[in-house]
Amino acid sequence: IGRIASRVAMAQRGLTGASNKRPLGVFFFAGPTGVGKTEMAKAIADALFDPGDNMIRLDMSEYCQEYMITKITGPAPGYRGCDEPAGWLTTRVGKKPHSLILLDEFEKADPDIWQVFLQTFDEGHMTDSSGYIADFSKTVIVMTSNIGSQAFTNTDFGFADPTDTTSKAANAERAGRVVAAVRNRLPPELFNRVDEAFVFNALNDEVMTEIARTRLKQVSAELTDAGYAVKFTPAVAKLVACHESDPSLGA
Repeated sequence: IGRIASRVAMAQRGLTGASNKRPLGVFFFAGPTGVGKTEMAKAIADALFDPGDNMIRLDMSEYCQEYMITKITGPAPGYRGCDEPAGWLTTRVGKKPHSLILLDEFEKADPDIWQVFLQTFDEGHMTDSSGYIADFSKTVIVMTSNIGSQAFTNTDFGFADPTDTTSKAANAERAGRVVAAVRNRLPPELFNRVDEAFVFNALNDEVMTEIARTRLKQVSAELTDAGYAVKFTPAVAKLVACHESDPSLGA
């Protein structure tokens, strides 16, 4: 969290040494499922931009074919849908220039789709098929991925125990393996345009209990508004966290 906040703060003040036309941050969140990658993106959006509709989310698994680029920059003039720009990414960013762009499950998109974002990551703009240039310089772009998540589920070749989520050395070793897998999967020119790649560790029992406690407080507050008074002990949060707990599914 501190590293993300520092990077964005420096970009807002033009202290990153990069073009001020670049996005405020281009981050890659890797790690197993259910560990808070998307939740972190939501928190960034709420911290930086007006509350409410401050995120543009693209499920990149829907862009597994090259022709799906039309959903991002529109089809060529004369083709079906060329006069319907409302759903294009360029149009959506044009309407909400201060927002977080979430490219969820980025690795599932066709590699040709990845190329569309090269100029955006580097120069902070994207040109659609109509010639409109969308400005991404006030956005934060977050890619999420499960690349390398097997580092948290097996002990190949005697590497760190995937169930050990408390050892800094074990977490660092796994993070190195995940980043290496990301580097091998993405083209060098794309990975080089990422400000920083973050690896989210698997959740241990203590963290799961804290998440359960937070959600119980939210539910209690909602029920209070409905006229009910609800209290729970720490033991209840622990019970909720442990009930049907499955490390492979995270929270």
